[in-house]
Amino acid sequence: MVECVVIRPCFDEASSISFEWCSEVIGWLREKNISLIDLAKDDAVRSKVEEAIQRENPQLIVFYNHGDTQGLLEQDGENYVIDKKNDYMLSGKELYTLACLYGADAGIDAWKKGAIAVWCYTKEFGFTTEALTEFKNFANSGIKFKLEGKTWEESLQQAKNLAKQLCQKLINEGKYISAIILQQDADALRCYTQNNPPETSTCIFRKLLIKILGPQKAWKIAGRND
Repeated sequence: MVECVVIRPCFDEASSISFEWCSEVIGWLREKNISLIDLAKDDAVRSKVEEAIQRENPQLIVFYNHGDTQGLLEQDGENYVIDKKNDYMLSGKELYTLACLYGADAGIDAWKKGAIAVWCYTKEFGFTTEALTEFKNFANSGIKFKLEGKTWEESLQQAKNLAKQLCQKLINEGKYISAIILQQDADALRCYTQNNPPETSTCIFRKLLIKILGPQKAWKIAGRND
């Protein structure tokens, strides 16, 4: 049994960059002697991901590439490695993603089905080529803080604090567009946990409960698939 399954498709310019960013994360995991499987490129497909998760029962799953509100895309982007049909496999596990929009819907679904932590973005994750180092440092920061012993909630706060520092650095260098995009990424960043549940819902009943009880208590009340 391995402790971590890493999933990193690579089929376009953007994913080739995130693919390399993930190499740094893999290095950190190995430095911490965390056993892992690296499902890269042609191995980053639904069948192999499902097989690895079911066989190895990892505590942590790391995904670096494209996503949308329905799930996390596999190699070539024709299907999902994880979506609402198979995210029950994430129950009791931690998921760290670098994917656009996943946190707006599918990430919430994964959390509702028992994922311990879902690190995700509710909007598009953007970056610029003039500030790749800063964007990589931000994108990788959450898992770095977690490996240093922080809780997921603490890691989220520190990642957002780091974003502010990086944005100021970019502003000082005259890279204003990069600073704006990085701040937008930070604003879209979420980490759903028991202590930090989603605050949004498409269900009117759930929205009312969240308003009255707060998200932590409201999401524990059974209801429709919202």
